[in-house]
Parts: sequence; C-alpha cells; structure tokens
Amino acid sequence: MVAVISGTNRPGSQTSVVARFCMQWLAEHGIPAGLVELTSMNDLSVTPKQFNSDHQDEVIKQMRDEILIPANHWIVVSPEYNGSFPGILKWWIDLLSVKNRNTVFKNKKASLIGVASGRAGNLRGMDHLTGVLHYLGMLVMPEKLPISKIEEVISGDGQVTPGLAFALEKYLLDAFLEK
Repeated sequence: MVAVISGTNRPGSQTSVVARFCMQWLAEHGIPAGLVELTSMNDLSVTPKQFNSDHQDEVIKQMRDEILIPANHWIVVSPEYNGSFPGILKWWIDLLSVKNRNTVFKNKKASLIGVASGRAGNLRGMDHLTGVLHYLGMLVMPEKLPISKIEEVISGDGQVTPGLAFALEKYLLDAFLEK
C-alpha cells in the first residue's frame, strides 16, 4: 500500500491537487493507496496532551493505523513555506513518532514532491524533510520532483496541465512500475 500525503493544512491547496493526481494515477495502475490530507488536523489544538499516545486525537490514530502503518511507501507532496516545509507537516510527523514509531516509519520508502511558486520547486524544503525522515529510519528515494511556478501548471479549474501530468506520470512510473 502507498500513503499519499498532502503536506499542508490549507483548504483547496495546489498541493492537494497534486496529491489527488497521484492518488488517481495509483488507482488507474491498480496500486492500493490511501490519502492523508493534513486539512483534517485543522481542528486539533497544539497541546502536550497530543504527545501522550493514550490521549491522541482520533484523527491522528486513524491516519496512523489505517493508512501509514499498512503503507510500505509514502509519497509526500510538500509546499514551500518560508524556505522549508510547513510547520503542520513537522507537527504531524512529531505526533506520529509518539506511538509505534518504528512501525510507522522505519525501513519504509518515501518519494518527495516539492511544490512552490518560485523557481526551485521547494528543493531546500525537500532536503530538510529528507533529513527528518532519515532520522526516523525512512529510506528517501534519491529522485525528487520539484514543481516550480505551481500556479502556472494548475489550471483555474484545479486540474494539472498536460506538462505537469507528464512529469508526475514519469516520476510515478519510475517509482512504482519500472524495476
């Protein structure tokens, strides 16, 4: 199983459009996948209680138990926030590391897709995220996909342009179907 993570909590984000494209591609190729949208965390409070595994919110438990533990590969779509990846994504990772840390992270593969308005496609953020995921024992794939000028490659109706679709399909093909 593959976990596709939309690494922002902004509703209606371009990151979510890319994550949903990945989900659709995986479904079309018969690869079981689950989608994690960090928008589902918008009603959670940052409290010490969240870091107690017996008192974590059901949203975190459900993500962990139903999608992340069964998944052997993660696709993390991460937008650029202040030259790195979003704080909500870091907080989510921190919350997941409280219970069954090795079962959630260790020896699982991660493919990273960066999303940015600028020219670098969140390369620096993907490097920062790589360091965090390596620390947790994940195997981050060496090929990353930076998507630059995201507002130019997603149409007004929330669809990826043919050029972006081609890049995403090639990236996913290389990660999941070509051996």
